[in-house]
Amino acid sequence: MASIIYNNIPFDEGDLKNTETNFALGQFMTAWSQVESLCGFLFRELSQIRYEIANTIFDRIGAREQIEILAELIELITATEQRASAATAIKEVEEIAKARNKIVHAGWGLLGGEPARFWHGITSARFREITSDTPKGKADRVRFIYTLSDIVQLTDRCVIVRQTMESILHAITLERIHARRAEDADRWPRGPGNAKRS
Repeated sequence: MASIIYNNIPFDEGDLKNTETNFALGQFMTAWSQVESLCGFLFRELSQIRYEIANTIFDRIGAREQIEILAELIELITATEQRASAATAIKEVEEIAKARNKIVHAGWGLLGGEPARFWHGITSARFREITSDTPKGKADRVRFIYTLSDIVQLTDRCVIVRQTMESILHAITLERIHARRAEDADRWPRGPGNAKRS
């Protein structure tokens, strides 16, 4: 049976001074920000929309819509292995985005003595389920409460998905550069001394 201490009003001034919890939360937000940025770069590269226009579109829609658009654009990736890797990465981004939303809209408390972020929308009935350790309570605990160790694990997941997305973006960019060079080579005038380059 998990013990819960959660009372956010009045807020504990110690929440702002706790270096361990704030460092972990800050690391997670930094890692998430990197993933979010890569989503924007991937959108621009796959959509082939001019930078300023792509930013105007992508940065003004919600995370859920961004992920849905990226999931569709990934189908444009020609290399089967990259497409599969990108689809897996976007599913991971979607899962992390859901957790991020709960973590941001939360307050600090203790779960079994460990610092944890408790989503503000959690109800008393869900708290009772969580403390009674029922299957539903265990599922709610995972959905609505993020301990310090959960946040550290989410940070690690962000780093892994970021690295995957960087690799995919690099490969796609190189592929486009090679395709443009081949296109340009086809436009060069033909004649004596101007053989087709490959």
